Amino acid sequence: MKADTNIAADRLMRLVDELLHHDDAGDLRVEVRILKRGQKEILLSCGKQYRYVVDFEPGRPAHSLTRSKESHCP
Repeated sequence: MKADTNIAADRLMRLVDELLHHDDAGDLRVEVRILKRGQKEILLSCGKQYRYVVDFEPGRPAHSLTRSKESHCP
């Protein structure tokens, strides 16, 4: 089973691919914030906004993050 946090990485790569193949200009913004209770919030903005909240432990490699929630922001 693919780790849930790969959802954010997969979305980021799809957005980059869409921008590279788009016929016009575009922009992509990535924001990462540390939340309470050992979590990070990942915001991907590219026309729409995608929000992910993942658990993390300081000092652990990024590939070991667990749990992800995706939500679309207005």
